[in-house]
Amino acid sequence: MIRALGILLICAAAPVTAQDWSGQWTGVSLGYGSGTYQQGVSALNELGAEVDVKGAMFGLSYAWNRQSGPTVYGFDAALISGIDGITAQGTLGPQWNCASGDCNVSIDTLLTLRGRFG
Repeated sequence: MIRALGILLICAAAPVTAQDWSGQWTGVSLGYGSGTYQQGVSALNELGAEVDVKGAMFGLSYAWNRQSGPTVYGFDAALISGIDGITAQGTLGPQWNCASGDCNVSIDTLLTLRGRFG
């Protein structure tokens, strides 16, 4: 005679709910940017002094999504303050220099616009 004792546990997994990505959002950002800018006359392929640009950046963002079945589409846009830099008078470049004053670079505003589909 064979006897068996056992316990059978049945664990039901929680049902997976579909995620709906529809909606909109807004946001703010704070960051820091740095780089260099080569001044000159690009149409004549004449280079000037190199100016270091750097500084804090602040931005506002807005995004909108719509979901239709498994497909999500939408866009997001951001408006961000720019950065600036200055190179002192007397700085030399390959063809152009900062002879009559400081060489300045000012990026006032950056605007990005991105779409999405997937």
